[in-house]
Amino acid sequence: MVDRFSLADAASDGAPDVSMPYLEKIAEALEDGELSDDEAADLAGLAAVMNLSSDDIAAGAYRAFVLALAHDALEDGKVPRAQRAELLHVAELLQVDAKVVPTLLDQAELARDTRLSDGLAA
Repeated sequence: MVDRFSLADAASDGAPDVSMPYLEKIAEALEDGELSDDEAADLAGLAAVMNLSSDDIAAGAYRAFVLALAHDALEDGKVPRAQRAELLHVAELLQVDAKVVPTLLDQAELARDTRLSDGLAA
């Protein structure tokens, strides 16, 4: 899922405006589905250089990253078990509480429903 979604979605889903390079680094680090110690250290170094606070990272960039993945997972209206597992795995790697993932999926579904409704009204 990480290699298919748009970083712009993550930026529009609550990531701090200045965090695009950080989001790019997250996507690059998670391409293989793992986050090594070296990759985590690189992310921490980049966050320091960019003056991103822990709130910017945890509540902003990481949560927005998982929400953008949720949007992608719901593109066809349902989240297959494998995608849900991948979403939970990415959330775990980014230390986003697994209890938040259903809420993020609900947000993504609401956004999808709104987008489809708007399309019907036009």
